[in-house]
Amino acid sequence: MPIHLVVPGGRLPVAEVRVFVDFAAARSRAELARMNSSCLCFRQAILIFHLEPDAVAASCPHIFPTGSNCPGIALPRIEFNAPVTVCYALAALAATILPVQGRLAIHGPIRLLDGDFLLSLLTWTLAHGGMTHLLSNFVVILLAGPLLEDRFGSLRMLGVLITASVLVGLAHCILDPGGGLIGASGTVFCLIMLTAMLAGRSGKIPLTMLLVAALYLGRELMGLFADDGISQSAHILGGLLGIMLGLVMRGGSSALHPASRRS
Repeated sequence: MPIHLVVPGGRLPVAEVRVFVDFAAARSRAELARMNSSCLCFRQAILIFHLEPDAVAASCPHIFPTGSNCPGIALPRIEFNAPVTVCYALAALAATILPVQGRLAIHGPIRLLDGDFLLSLLTWTLAHGGMTHLLSNFVVILLAGPLLEDRFGSLRMLGVLITASVLVGLAHCILDPGGGLIGASGTVFCLIMLTAMLAGRSGKIPLTMLLVAALYLGRELMGLFADDGISQSAHILGGLLGIMLGLVMRGGSSALHPASRRS
């Protein structure tokens, strides 16, 4: 028996039924928006059919305007998600390519009345010792950052990045007042541990967080006294900060210089 789709212009013969959509089922707002944007006439019928594009467009001009290619699945569009994370990555790329690493690095001791020192508290994580150093850090940041920014919002994500930069930078100046520091590895460890902390329920410590801590922070503890030009202390401090931020944010949701060492 032939099947017809009832549209404002009359009955449209259907060649093949492809999908049955149960509109009585609960659907999220995002899912309904995705169905709407896919150019399917789901407001008009319960059955979604395999139809000729021209025939559907002609029968549903109010749904598919002239010039629309689509009554099938819409082509995916690039979304500018996680603006804070993306802008942070682009700023770090510029700071690594341009010859400004020495000016952006943080150097001890702490000088709270020095404007250059106060500015370096915000800039030292942008500068890197080369593209390999930059990529090793921002592959992780571009994976973890959007997840956190989508969950907590751009403003809190900016607060996390600033908090990690300032607190880890100050701690470095206390522990190693004679050395400089560049790189976002402290921020990387902060985001790793923060993401791991958010996996559990409030009031409990997730096992996965303990495993991540054992793998990442344990390795840094083993190399703490190695003279390799890498600041393991910045990694450890960033990881500990991520754990503390995870405890706070999880509850709220149920945020001429000497040679610089790389973090």
